[in-house]
Amino acid sequence: MSFKCGYCGRSFEGKRRGSFSVRYCNRTCAGRAKGRSAIGIASDGRAYISLRDGTRRHWARCLMEGYLKRELAPDEIVHHINGDRSDDRLENLEVLSKSDHTRLHTLEAWSRGPQGPAKLTAEQVRLIRASDETTGAVLVRRFGVSEAAISMIRHEKTWKNVA
Repeated sequence: MSFKCGYCGRSFEGKRRGSFSVRYCNRTCAGRAKGRSAIGIASDGRAYISLRDGTRRHWARCLMEGYLKRELAPDEIVHHINGDRSDDRLENLEVLSKSDHTRLHTLEAWSRGPQGPAKLTAEQVRLIRASDETTGAVLVRRFGVSEAAISMIRHEKTWKNVA
């Protein structure tokens, strides 16, 4: 039997349920028609809320707006302090301007370097260079880095800033 959705107006096929006719094409339309919102998880791990008009808003942003009792400006970002986008506790959220948020993440990435945080300290690099071990195997076990890394440190191809 063919029906017309009472929310979005699409035609769909369905069955009559007892004396009730089918009113909505799916649960989403039924929920929206009844004033309900849906909460879900986006592919990036952030929680979102689907509003009646079909738009989505990040849950952390909604929480912050409720906490501050005002709408956030378009250039304001809700930042997760611990970096976990699924952790929407108020103590883990802070509001930053877009430029401050970009600056913060740029500085974090710059301090890590392209491969992530350094495994060795400058003092360990000095010890590797001063070592009289003929093979790097002992140093590999001691410092937990590859033999190639030991060789590159010894030949000053990496850690050039450490004397």
